[in-house]
Amino acid sequence: MGKTIFEELVAGLDLDELKELKGFNGRYLIDIKNGRVLDTKLDEYKKNTVNDKGYIYHRLANVDGEDEVISLHRIIMRAVLEVDHDIWRKLNLVVDHRNDLSYDCRFENLQLLTQSENLKKRRALKNRKRFTEEEIAKLNEDFKRLEEKHGELYSIYKRLSKKYKCSVITIQNRYLSFKKAQ
Repeated sequence: MGKTIFEELVAGLDLDELKELKGFNGRYLIDIKNGRVLDTKLDEYKKNTVNDKGYIYHRLANVDGEDEVISLHRIIMRAVLEVDHDIWRKLNLVVDHRNDLSYDCRFENLQLLTQSENLKKRRALKNRKRFTEEEIAKLNEDFKRLEEKHGELYSIYKRLSKKYKCSVITIQNRYLSFKKAQ
């Protein structure tokens, strides 16, 4: 089977190269390998703001000096493709997280899907397991023992998903609810 158009577009991409985010006068360089935004004016990586669904957002100053709030997965894709997200939206494409973890914005975890492909994927996730109160209590105990270290959460989620016989995204959502309740 041949490569998709998306695979053709990103073939030979150097993940270690910082990519300029177009439309921001060179102020932001994007670390697509690790999913981070470097503010060249402040000479530091921006801190992530996470919403209640686990998506990471950044407030960026555009060329007019106005703030734009943009999700990190769109920032990464914009930097790689060097186009605004309106282009792929007109083509009915959306940025999808391959491993279904909304905070994992490394480029290798992102892909463009049609809206219908993304909806099929989301529907499959909705058919996931529902926890009993006892399982939630046990999961919360497991979460209390966790040490959050960058890059390790996915492997922990994966291990717990096997233990509780459910999807990784179910564990992530349960963990986000646990953190919110603390």
